[in-house]
Amino acid sequence: MSHTWCNAGSKVMQSDNTVKQGGVAPSILLVDDDPVWSRDIVQFLTIRGFPVRRALTTQAMFQVLGEKPADLIILDVLLGNENGLQSVPAIRARFPEVGILIVSCLDNPEDQAKGLATEVDGYLPKNVDLMVMEATLRNIAQRLDRMQRFVPSVLRIGDASSEWLLDPASWELTTPQGATVRLTHSENIFLRTLMESPGLPVSRAIILKQLGKGNRETDDQNLEALVRRLRRKIERDVGISLPVSSVYGKGYAFIAVHS
Repeated sequence: MSHTWCNAGSKVMQSDNTVKQGGVAPSILLVDDDPVWSRDIVQFLTIRGFPVRRALTTQAMFQVLGEKPADLIILDVLLGNENGLQSVPAIRARFPEVGILIVSCLDNPEDQAKGLATEVDGYLPKNVDLMVMEATLRNIAQRLDRMQRFVPSVLRIGDASSEWLLDPASWELTTPQGATVRLTHSENIFLRTLMESPGLPVSRAIILKQLGKGNRETDDQNLEALVRRLRRKIERDVGISLPVSSVYGKGYAFIAVHS
C-alpha cells in the first residue's frame, strides 16, 4: 500500500516486517486532517506497536489530551485554517512532559528552523521514510524519559543576597528578590545545563546536545534565539537582567554577582 504525500511516496510496512522494541511503546496522538496520510500513519505505527489516537484539529487535540494524556504528539502545521505551530506554547503550558514532533509538507530549511524555534522536539517532512519517523519518535521518548527520571534537585547560584534558584522539576526560576518565573521546556534545560557548572562556560555543543539538537547552523541560530527570548522574558516579568553571559568562542555561562 503506497500513497504520494508532498510530491513523494512512502510505503506502510506490513505486519510480517514488524520489529518490536523492548518495553512499553509510548502512546501517540496524531494531529492531522489529511485522511489518507493519517490512515496510513496510524496503520504503520499500530503495526510497530504504538498505541495511536487521532485528532483533526487543535481544539480536538486538547479535548483528547484532557481525557487521557499522550506521551508524544505528531503535529501537522497546515490544519485547514489553523497553523499547528501556534498551538505549541499552549501544549507546553498544559502538558509540559509531552514530546512534540512536527511532520509537515513545509520542508524547506526556513520552515524547519521556524518550527524548531517553537519548542518542538523534532521536525520531519511528510515524505520522510517511515522507519526514520519511528526512530525519531523512539529517540524523543527515550530522551524525555531519561530527563524525567533523572531530574536533579534545586540548583542554587550566588550568596544569600544574590542567589538564583532553579527547580528543574517544576520548571521555575526564582530571582534573588524572590520573584518566580515559569520556564518553557527548552529554557529549563538551558538554565539547568549552565547552573550545573556555576560560573564556568558551557560549550554550545554541550547545550545543544542537552536540548536534543544537532550541531547544524540552524540549531545554533535557534539556540541564540532561545537565549534572546529568555533574557527578554526575565527583564519583562521581573525587571532584572538574567546573569547569563555569552563567552566568545565557547558558549554561555551563568555568573551570579556576589555581594
